[in-house]
Amino acid sequence: IGVQLNFSQAQGQDFYVLEQNNPNPFVDETSIGFYLPKASSAVLTIRDVKGSLIYRIEGDYAKGRNQVTLSKAHLNTSGVFYYTLQTDAFTETRKMILTNK
Repeated sequence: IGVQLNFSQAQGQDFYVLEQNNPNPFVDETSIGFYLPKASSAVLTIRDVKGSLIYRIEGDYAKGRNQVTLSKAHLNTSGVFYYTLQTDAFTETRKMILTNK
């Protein structure tokens, strides 16, 4: 049986991608990357496990890979959070963890 793994970047893709934040878990700062197949407006929201809105970033982003950097100051507390990227044609949510080391 031939097993092959192929890891590639979002370069040249024609679909939306919300990447896992890096690093995760994080202590001071983390980056959230995403790929847009066309320039568009997007909203990135951060919510706690109860669903309460903690932070919101709205902007116009270019076609291709984009990145948003968050610091612990944006979230005000440690714990588990869910971040959602939403455009007119796409919505996806991922989980991240802020720790107090």
